[in-house]
Amino acid sequence: MKNIFKKIYLFILILFSGLNSYAQLYPVQLTQVFNSPYSVKISDYATSMDTKMRLLINTLDISINNRQVRLKLYIQGNGLNVQTSDYMQQRPIFINGGELQTLTNTDISALFRLENLQGITAAQYANGLPEGMYNFCFEMYDYITNQRISQKSCASLYLILNNPPLLNTPQKNEQIAASDFPNIMFTWTPRQTNATNVSYKFELKQLIDPTLDPQFAFQMAPLLYEETLFSTVLLYNLGMPILTPGMRYVWRVRAISTTGLSENAVFKNDGYSEIYSFKYTAPCAAPTFLLSEAQGPNSVKITWQGIPDHTKYQLQYKKQDVRNAQWFSTNSLNTQSLITNLEPGVTYQFRVGSSCDPATEGIQSFTYSGISTFTTPTQTNGVPAYNCGIISKVNIQNQKPLTNLIQSETFTAGDFPVTVLELKGENSPYSGRGYIIVPYLKDTKIAVEFNNIVVNTDYQLISGVVETSYNADWKNVVDVEDFTGEGQSGKIKEEVPFEIGKIFINANGDIVVNGKNGEQVTIPGGKDTVITDDTGKIYTVDKDGNGSNEGDEPAVGGKSTLANTDGVDKNGEVTEFTAKGISIAFSGNESKYAFDIMPENATESLKKLYKQVGTKALPYKAVVNGQSDTVLATVSLADANIKLDSIVFKTESGAKIDAIRNDKTFILTVNGKLTYAEEQVLATIQQGDKWKVIGAFMLVHISSKEVNVALVPTDAISENKLDEVISNTQVIYNKVGVKVNFTKQPVINISSVVSGNTIQTEKNTITSTYSTEQQKINSLYQSTESSYVLFITNKTSSTGQQGYMRLNGQFGYVFNSETALSKTPAHELGHGIFKLEHPFEVYKTAEKSTDLLMDYSSGIVLNHQDWKQINDPAFRLYAFQSQSSGEYETDGHYSTVYLVSLMLGMNPAKAKELATATEAPDTTIHSPMNFELNDTWGHPGGPQQEIHSLTGGFHGIEEFFTTIKFLYAPIEDIKTQGELLHRFGDTYAHTRIGNLKPQDMKENLNLKEADDTTIRKYIDSWKKIKSETTLGSQITPWIKFFNYYLQRDGLEFLNNESKQKEIFKGRTLKEALKDLYLTNDSSGFIMYGEEGYTGDHFKSDGGYPDQIFLRPDWYHIYVQNLSWLIASKYKLNNLLLNLSVFDKMINFIVRSKCSMKGIIDYEIAKLRNEKVIYVPIYYADGKILATVDEALSDYESRAVNVVEYTVKYLGEQGIPPSQIKVTRTDRLVVKQFASSSGAVSLPSSSKTIEAFVITIK
Repeated sequence: MKNIFKKIYLFILILFSGLNSYAQLYPVQLTQVFNSPYSVKISDYATSMDTKMRLLINTLDISINNRQVRLKLYIQGNGLNVQTSDYMQQRPIFINGGELQTLTNTDISALFRLENLQGITAAQYANGLPEGMYNFCFEMYDYITNQRISQKSCASLYLILNNPPLLNTPQKNEQIAASDFPNIMFTWTPRQTNATNVSYKFELKQLIDPTLDPQFAFQMAPLLYEETLFSTVLLYNLGMPILTPGMRYVWRVRAISTTGLSENAVFKNDGYSEIYSFKYTAPCAAPTFLLSEAQGPNSVKITWQGIPDHTKYQLQYKKQDVRNAQWFSTNSLNTQSLITNLEPGVTYQFRVGSSCDPATEGIQSFTYSGISTFTTPTQTNGVPAYNCGIISKVNIQNQKPLTNLIQSETFTAGDFPVTVLELKGENSPYSGRGYIIVPYLKDTKIAVEFNNIVVNTDYQLISGVVETSYNADWKNVVDVEDFTGEGQSGKIKEEVPFEIGKIFINANGDIVVNGKNGEQVTIPGGKDTVITDDTGKIYTVDKDGNGSNEGDEPAVGGKSTLANTDGVDKNGEVTEFTAKGISIAFSGNESKYAFDIMPENATESLKKLYKQVGTKALPYKAVVNGQSDTVLATVSLADANIKLDSIVFKTESGAKIDAIRNDKTFILTVNGKLTYAEEQVLATIQQGDKWKVIGAFMLVHISSKEVNVALVPTDAISENKLDEVISNTQVIYNKVGVKVNFTKQPVINISSVVSGNTIQTEKNTITSTYSTEQQKINSLYQSTESSYVLFITNKTSSTGQQGYMRLNGQFGYVFNSETALSKTPAHELGHGIFKLEHPFEVYKTAEKSTDLLMDYSSGIVLNHQDWKQINDPAFRLYAFQSQSSGEYETDGHYSTVYLVSLMLGMNPAKAKELATATEAPDTTIHSPMNFELNDTWGHPGGPQQEIHSLTGGFHGIEEFFTTIKFLYAPIEDIKTQGELLHRFGDTYAHTRIGNLKPQDMKENLNLKEADDTTIRKYIDSWKKIKSETTLGSQITPWIKFFNYYLQRDGLEFLNNESKQKEIFKGRTLKEALKDLYLTNDSSGFIMYGEEGYTGDHFKSDGGYPDQIFLRPDWYHIYVQNLSWLIASKYKLNNLLLNLSVFDKMINFIVRSKCSMKGIIDYEIAKLRNEKVIYVPIYYADGKILATVDEALSDYESRAVNVVEYTVKYLGEQGIPPSQIKVTRTDRLVVKQFASSSGAVSLPSSSKTIEAFVITIK
């Protein structure tokens, strides 16, 4: 061992002596220290009077005397590259050799001022930097000669914006009864994680007009009361301004973090919470005598007693056993309501609110009853019969008609609950539309229509028919979103029955439409929306809330409808070209953005992607949101009497399209107004009493994007090609609104990897990946997480490729070929950045048969399906940095360590690194690569046992010493910490289940004071009981017992045998532990696999011991102790551990008897504000296999189960299936662990595997 250390020392000495011969020495050393929390506003460092950072100047050259110097600042990260101008005026700094000088942000404030910075706009400077990792770097220059005299010294800061407070009470739109002695409790929940010295500014305002939306009216209302306090509770009493009964009040809270006299910019929305309102009114009694009556396993009828003053009721319900579950609401004008779509055998909480507000008020407040519960019955035997025309065949005795059914209520028709989405008329009989849910179609929502039906007071159909819109092709089976107006075009259409005066976005992101006469309608935001008022004027709001209050004027004739136009459907879209004697052709000549026409030789797969009118495919025209472009329309006349000036161009919504005529040619101006949506533009002409359709094209609204690409030449010849690569590629992607920001990098020498003129490549298929040589070249270049990399080389590919870039990959190659400069770079970036695929693979075309960029021909066209892929809302640039989300397979090691670390406030990058190192032993043991182990107290039996080193009893010596060693492991040695955390977890996951603490024993920290009988019970319970009883809450990890003495006596306790004998009645620590854990003195510590090693990962509880649901109590204790360990090691706050999240997951997996995989990944993604979960499908290839017995497993079936249970879990968290998208990919990147000399523990090479992708919309 000593010889090994000597060799390592000699190697390091030689290595650093070699480096010194090449490294340049500077006379000044800079060190910057930033005080947390880090402000996201650069201006704070320029204006704050408090010390937010310090710059330490160490002048190493003692010959320097009173030298004048200046500083330069760099801020880099998240696509920003900010630096101080070389021409800024700054006062010189004087330095002397051997002195250590400290400057604060107040001393160098000029460096942070906007006028002295380059690479940042005034808006970015004012709004602050986006969340993410940034490097704040400083350089020092001689003031006179401008010679750099220091290294570039950088500090990496992870800027985090905390969420503002969450308002609790009074609840939104709550009704508070007026009182002579008001005591209104305002409470809110803080949500900051890295803010210090936080105070809260409370604001209360009174609304004069109760019909106005509170979000809008708050800005105009005068301030009634404000107070700044440090608690999260404010009691409003008689000492404050008196509230007026009958008035509506609005309130909000602002969180403020301060350091000394200045504020820290560390909150989203400047710390402001959402705005809540409440009605302060004369007492409005809550409903009484609430009763529930089960109508079946999926529905419950709720009844209550009201009073004549009640004008409306609101029923709210949620699951009882789901912590922080969301209330679901339904309104009613009656004293009863039917809840449907419930789960069998589940307990729900419910309450009913009553409102005494006039129905004319825009917002009604409710006084709620107390909370009651009901439990739905379990599923009954038998399968209900379903039919397409739903007629009630149930013997119904109640024939009393319901006279005031309203939208959003539910009634039953036969076996089906029908949810009402649209009603015509106000009284019975009713006509309208709604939807049903079909259980045997995986809860698919299907559209239904009803005409002149009668519903009784029990909400049962007693007369009429509810019909589904069914045909043989199932074309009319739609999700409920289609009833809001959203179709396949990606936009929502809304009509309001008044003239629009103003549109704004409220704090919830909803679209509030105000009429000129005081009308108001709120439309859910977050989607591209087209709104038409009763004058025919059209307004657009994109999914980000951008739009204009000016609106588009309606075209002559207004929107095309079935009544006024021949050749359109009810949505105003073309079904037939009906104009006589005239035709029209659209083209994109000289237009800025792309124009797509279906190829003449299109395959059937390709034809289906184009909108067909008769036998003609419509062309597609792209326009970027916020920009305009032109389309050329050329008219052909067969009837000379037709006047061309009578042609009207309009959108499907009726908006006028401006056109300039030049003889038979029209130049149309189209405007991009939506994030991504398709709409038809029609050319119409009036012939006779109706309008006729001449032609049409599809206008596709797309969004602009920017992407960073580093061009890396491998030789001087390739370096001379970079400018041509840049210009050709930018021309192609400018057509679809993509700005490619190229950076030219220096030549990289790959001679150490490639000998000769050929780079080894794999055959280019949809599943191919980087060859071994390419992976080595990739590792030579130090890439960033916010840039793609394109290697330009004069070498050729071994498989004859012109270029290569794996789908969604970071690295691309352009080899020496005829098209190396014309289209290959753009083609490969299409693969890597946007996941564009070859048309001959997607559309089954022949190779080189189209002019598409992604074909092997010379064409450079991106078709409208490519536009759609580029604008996919689930797509994220630089996704390669998170594609390894599915690379580690266990929920117990990797995911649990990751989630606990994030909860405790650890830097996300560090949390992932620690989780990866913890998972490494299992991932590596079963691969052919070596994983160097530190010098441990392992036993014979190979690396599997050496890493696990498990005991035959519960915890014992292994847990104790593992904990102590982890706490005292070097903080920078992440590999050793990972090994130890892995061992610590295995002491819970791989031990016998029979070792139970006696039920009648109570915790006694001091064994010295315990009698012999008690001690014997403890020992016997651990050594001899072989019960298979389920673990109870009495189990206590013994590490806490021994930690008592560590805290009392310090580490000396571990080595002081005399002190140990004093405590343990003449025994040393090891003897005491053996007495507790071993059956007899001659026994050794063994793993759970009977008397052998843990070779099969099977025998323990009679099943897979790694399944957490088999030992939930152990896992619960493991999480608590793991949190204690990590918090102690990294100086984190253990109180931040949110055990309720683990309780929620444990409760679910125990009920479902399923893995926690997928479920815990969702909780991790939620903490990281991510919307994508990966479920890898691992195959036994000898490299990723984690257990021997799994070689016989059905991996795909396991992954499918994970997906199904994850979707079910998401449903319990209030995320319906309509918001969940499950797809499959065969290109998920997973990491393998390389062999090492003891210094490498993190993944170094990668491969692609299949995986399911769960996206939350």
